[in-house]
Amino acid sequence: MVRKPNWNESEFKIVMNSYGLSIEEVVQRLQKCRPEVGRKHGAIEIVIEGIHIFHLGEENHGILSQMMIDILKKKQHPIRCPKCGKKF
Repeated sequence: MVRKPNWNESEFKIVMNSYGLSIEEVVQRLQKCRPEVGRKHGAIEIVIEGIHIFHLGEENHGILSQMMIDILKKKQHPIRCPKCGKKF
């Protein structure tokens, strides 16, 4: 099995701002952003879980990349967790 390329900032921001969207809607948005990659439902769900764990202040356990963590730490305005809907 071939590993997918690393997530880029644009892809991560799509997932980060996906509260209220179905996984299929997120897949479609990611497809428009980077059609050659083809992110799978499971990969998206893992990133959503990583964002949720981040806002709860729990250990990341390598779920999110350093780039993703940096974006979450530097956010300019509150975001809504794509998993639970809590703003942080």
